Amino acid sequence: MSHKFDKYVHDFIDCYKINACRFVPPINNPSGLVIGNIKIKSPVDDFQLAIFDQLASLPYHVILVPRHPLPDNELEKVCIPQKLELINTMGQLEKLYSSAKLTIMGRVFSENGFKPDDDHSPIEATIGSNTICGPVDKIPPAYEWMYANSGLVYQCSCLQEILDHVEPLMADRYLTHKLRRKKEW
Repeated sequence: MSHKFDKYVHDFIDCYKINACRFVPPINNPSGLVIGNIKIKSPVDDFQLAIFDQLASLPYHVILVPRHPLPDNELEKVCIPQKLELINTMGQLEKLYSSAKLTIMGRVFSENGFKPDDDHSPIEATIGSNTICGPVDKIPPAYEWMYANSGLVYQCSCLQEILDHVEPLMADRYLTHKLRRKKEW
């Protein structure tokens, strides 16, 4: 159902303002690397298992969060490297993002490669960390500053590029300054 004034809604509702009111303070003891909102099939596809094997070789605590929680009967079939932690619940992503040193968001691990125009909010993913995402062709106006000026969002076009960014972003000594600038913005 639609209304003749629906096209004017964007003048009154700003995605940033909605996300900003849901601020989750960072935790002082970061847990490591959080990969959130990824599609995980049951059983895990071979291409994705190869990616998970590479992530398991990283010297960090890596948490995987599915885009949609898997039912118990499907979760039993999901085999991932033991070093990775799978958190299969709804409503925990913001808390995990706030405790991470680095987040990887969206559909960067897809069967057909990286998906442009991913529909995940960089504001949530950068609650307390830098964020890696896939390429975004059409950045919504509410997020332009995040992608262009914040220094918190890194678009990658291949897995190797993601892996190359992990170490420097985990050790980013300017993160606190960038997060402060984001809050002022």
